[in-house]
Amino acid sequence: MIKKPFILTLFGFPGAGKTSFARQFCEEFGLVHLQEDKLSQEFFGSSSDEKLQQKAMHYLAGELLRCGLPIVYDSSKSTKTRARKALKQLAAHNKAISIVVWFQIDPDTAYARLQHRDRRKIDDKYAKAYTDETFQNILSGQQNPKPDENYAVISGKHTYRSQRNAVLKRLFDLNLVEASQVSNSNVVKPGLVNLIPNRGDIKRRNISIR
Repeated sequence: MIKKPFILTLFGFPGAGKTSFARQFCEEFGLVHLQEDKLSQEFFGSSSDEKLQQKAMHYLAGELLRCGLPIVYDSSKSTKTRARKALKQLAAHNKAISIVVWFQIDPDTAYARLQHRDRRKIDDKYAKAYTDETFQNILSGQQNPKPDENYAVISGKHTYRSQRNAVLKRLFDLNLVEASQVSNSNVVKPGLVNLIPNRGDIKRRNISIR
């Protein structure tokens, strides 16, 4: 499926559905899911040294890209332009492509999701706890992707299937995945739009015009 290594950097509010998407996307296509919250708890425990945690994430991303493995980078630090720029430089150094996947969702819906997280669920097991104050601080400090950044926009309210197809379409446009993979996922490719569905339940009649 993969024609060239890439790093998908997930960007959006906490509660936008980034981790859920990353898990399903990586499971379906055999990619590496670098999850900051999981790495922090499994390797650093109660340590609050965010710089050390970010350094570990950055190191792992570089090693994986160097081996030609595409990764999904799931980190809360991606809200900053400087962090995304560093990942872009890391990708370029390892001859890979960097794409930002922007999850757009309204703050109220995102915050409501945070209040109903269930630690028994796989996507919520390592999730951080957010108060209204910490959530607002993240919102106020978030730096949206700039026009010169390579990014794709998807809705945090859409189903995984819709999100996946949008990301696959972007990867196909960048010549990073095989066309067969896009076809298998029912993603419409430019120039191949069938305006008349091929429905087997439609009875056809021959009409003679005199």
